[in-house]
Amino acid sequence: MLLPKDFPSSIVFDKITNSFGGIDTVYICVTAKDGTIWNPHILSQIRKISRTFKNAPYVDKVLSITEVKSTSNDKDIMKVSLIVPEDANFSGPAEMDAYEQAQKPMT
Repeated sequence: MLLPKDFPSSIVFDKITNSFGGIDTVYICVTAKDGTIWNPHILSQIRKISRTFKNAPYVDKVLSITEVKSTSNDKDIMKVSLIVPEDANFSGPAEMDAYEQAQKPMT
């Protein structure tokens, strides 16, 4: 960039580059013709698309609902799991919420 490093726009540009790998970003949105994306078939297709891009040359980072991991504390042990598990069989957001609740440790 031609601007000084401490220039506000340079600072924002650097943050974007560090967070997203640069300004050459491609967004792919998947929608459902009927229902929601929580359909197991649609989730499997999103996972397939995400993994294809993840393994493609020149791709630095893929952010996808099927590839993002969450962390939680289970009796002082860090637990890392996919937000959408490999065997996801959700038919709607309520099932996803139930899965999330089941993953939380009992207190």
